[in-house]
Amino acid sequence: MAVLDKDLTQIIMYLVPSEVESTLQGHTTLDALLEAVCNFYEKKHHTHTYTLPKQADFLFIRDYYEAAQKMISEVQGAPIPKEKFQELMETVFKNGLALKTFTHYISTPYKTQEESVKVLESFETGLLEELRQKY
Repeated sequence: MAVLDKDLTQIIMYLVPSEVESTLQGHTTLDALLEAVCNFYEKKHHTHTYTLPKQADFLFIRDYYEAAQKMISEVQGAPIPKEKFQELMETVFKNGLALKTFTHYISTPYKTQEESVKVLESFETGLLEELRQKY
């Protein structure tokens, strides 16, 4: 059986493309070799591409804010320092805002991101109230 494993190992090494060869170094058993080939192709074909959320895709600013938080958490996979999370949130949140909201966002002083979302929510509530009175 050991001879068969050695022959199959040589066949696999011969058949795999050169891009895979480097990941196979150090694997001596047939099972380990096959596992390395499978892992290589799984990683290659299952890379996630994340689309940044846009405010235009949400009815309310809070929903957009929470979607941005969720996306950052999913992309990171593991917990990250609060400061880094806030930095990423600031970037993702600002980049996805609609133009009018962005203008209001940058003209309003705030201490925290959560506070800025509350300011935007109150602005949003005011707009909704105006619409209710009109129609």
